[in-house]
Amino acid sequence: MSRSGNCDDDELEVEQIPMPQGRTSDTDPNLEQAPNYTSRMSVKQVVAVIKDFSEYKKWLVTEIGFGEDVGKVFGIPCGSRDVKGRDADVNPNSVDFIKRTLRMDQVGAHSLRAAEEFLKRDITEDSGKLEKDCFQIAFVIVMMGHILVPSTKHNYATIDFWGALANPENIQQFNWCEYVLSCLTDSVTKLQKDLVMNVQTINLTGCHLFLQVFFLDNLELGIFTTKHDIFPRISAFDRATLRRMITMATDIGKSPSTYTSAMLRDPHGLCYTRSNFMSSVGNLRDVPYGPNWSTPPQCSARAAIGQPTSIRCSPHTPSS
Repeated sequence: MSRSGNCDDDELEVEQIPMPQGRTSDTDPNLEQAPNYTSRMSVKQVVAVIKDFSEYKKWLVTEIGFGEDVGKVFGIPCGSRDVKGRDADVNPNSVDFIKRTLRMDQVGAHSLRAAEEFLKRDITEDSGKLEKDCFQIAFVIVMMGHILVPSTKHNYATIDFWGALANPENIQQFNWCEYVLSCLTDSVTKLQKDLVMNVQTINLTGCHLFLQVFFLDNLELGIFTTKHDIFPRISAFDRATLRRMITMATDIGKSPSTYTSAMLRDPHGLCYTRSNFMSSVGNLRDVPYGPNWSTPPQCSARAAIGQPTSIRCSPHTPSS
């Protein structure tokens, strides 16, 4: 269970995720009733905060490893230390210190909003070490809250990774990629339970944007296929590009669930790793998997490179 810090009731941006055009149960009685999906992920909010960063602020970000090449997609550190391990235990004193310094403990101060305001401060080379350290801590909190580990409630902020922020000099030593994937796996489990229980409004948590980029980056989508020559990979995907690629990859069917018959790309020239696994029919298959998985996700698939593919993956916990 994640530890959470209570904040105020300021509304965060909530994204309504529409079904593909033409696939609504209202217009087609043969379709199953599809749930409504919402997400509190907000790339727009992060961009609004960091677009005015000075060169020195950008340098402070790269110092903690968040400006380098989960790793290839978002450019976040994949160190050897566990974000939720013993050496990153969430110390109540450290949590209180961070809240006080970033003014997260004030009545009416939303945790993410307070952290965003701290990032807007005039931080220069002449600033004190404490102020520089808190800037780096605030940056990680904003990135986690809005993109990498968004939660379901606007008045709660997950703090179970704050132990890894106690010393900003050690932030890049932690495996943030594994932490993000672990939270995403938990989110997938929650989603599956919600679908089984026919929940009509499903709040998507975890970094589903990673899944979108990673999946689309491994499909052959004709003129929308992108070269893997830009890093981190997320910088090659704007809103319009994502929508075009999703439209090209989606097979519309008479079900709220959609699948793709797009072919997997040839592994040569890709930045991701491919691994062979034995499918349910006993054939060796070649599928993509993330940089932090020692084995590929457990999937049932009918495909070979160059052939139409349909892949369904069950939750898989990434290895350290």
